[in-house]
Amino acid sequence: MSGNTKEEMEGNSEITSRTSLLDVIMSKYNQLKDTKSYSRLFYVAKKTQKEYSEGSNSSTFHLSLFQKAGHKEEDYYGLLFESQEFYVHILEGTRECLMNYLRVLYSAQIEDEFLREIDYKILNVKILMYTDDIGRIHFPRWLCKELQQVNQILGDDDDDALSNSPLTKEEEKIGVSWVIKIYDILNQLLSIGKKIMGLSLKHTDNFMVGELPQSFPELIPKESAIKELFQDCEHCLTISEFLEVYNSPVDLELSGENVWPTQTRLLIK
Repeated sequence: MSGNTKEEMEGNSEITSRTSLLDVIMSKYNQLKDTKSYSRLFYVAKKTQKEYSEGSNSSTFHLSLFQKAGHKEEDYYGLLFESQEFYVHILEGTRECLMNYLRVLYSAQIEDEFLREIDYKILNVKILMYTDDIGRIHFPRWLCKELQQVNQILGDDDDDALSNSPLTKEEEKIGVSWVIKIYDILNQLLSIGKKIMGLSLKHTDNFMVGELPQSFPELIPKESAIKELFQDCEHCLTISEFLEVYNSPVDLELSGENVWPTQTRLLIK
């Protein structure tokens, strides 16, 4: 009976090493360790601009905010839709990018001298949603568009987003109707992002002012819906309230009626 040669043993060792569980785990870890984790910020805001008739300064203003936050335009992805008084903004990027942006946005809101060279002022902001670890980004770049460019073709009616079964009094009390309205606009913007992914800048602009209002009008947020969220929704946080909650330590409640699973009581005889 002949034994294994040295070369055969080394070959078997290499095969075993390549297929070991540890190698599989380390290979996956090495693939993921440099992968960026993206977050999403979704909010509505009220702003003012004296010379709005000559064109909006929203794009210039927000690009300046990105720079003051210590980042570049290429670090941010998303879509801003604005009317003359209000805008809705979905913004994606790393958590550091979004937190730095929020702090700068807050400074722009409370400081009268902030970017005074630009005829543009943030009056107030309501955070509709913030999510960490969203996976991939959903927009090819950051875009800023005026709602008038698309809504003038459609008109701006007051369609009720809650055309399904009516909510109970308890659901109304805890704000379920507002959650539905927020998700309706969020899904509209994400659907637009899906359609423009992979398009060039020129084709994206053509889509936003041409194909979008003509072929996909249901994806365009209504000015009345944005205004309603800003003025009437009392369940959303301001920037300062959000940052206070986000930066506060986690408070764990180990016992109580809201804790699950309930604590098992031992009966000792």
